[in-house]
Amino acid sequence: MNHGVILSGFLMFFACVVLHVFIWRVRLSMISSLILVAIFIFIPSAVLLSIIFVAGVFPGFRDVLPDPVVLVEVLVLHISLSLAYIANYPAVRAISPSLEVMLFVWSSPGGKMTQPEIEKKFSDTTLVNARVDDLMIYRLLIAREGRYELTGFGRLIILGFIGYRKMLGLPAGEG
Repeated sequence: MNHGVILSGFLMFFACVVLHVFIWRVRLSMISSLILVAIFIFIPSAVLLSIIFVAGVFPGFRDVLPDPVVLVEVLVLHISLSLAYIANYPAVRAISPSLEVMLFVWSSPGGKMTQPEIEKKFSDTTLVNARVDDLMIYRLLIAREGRYELTGFGRLIILGFIGYRKMLGLPAGEG
């Protein structure tokens, strides 16, 4: 892989990150995994595959456009970076108790806290409510008559996890 491929792949990925951050700032909590896949996978793939198609159909453009093999290499690098980004996105968005503890300690006077001081900062309902809100935003849970229930897609995901855990020999609700 040459330097141009690496630079192009990283620049394309960086452009997608900038677009993602822009959308995040405009629509904050409404960004979903589907939008991430569109920004990082569908749109760049469509653009590069269109360029490859144009070069193949219109021979006059072959001299002006990059080699299709190079474009495929750029796309493979970009998709690899993008999949890693997408896979880590939920962890970044979520409230992480470990990260929260570190932020509390870091921002406390003198950078030190006792165990009881840390415990006072946490509310289990905050953590649970944040997860329920996320599940509702992603349309995996719905509220009906004061109770939460799984959507069809939520049930499908749970069945997949239960099947995977059974395949590993693990009970459905334990680690």
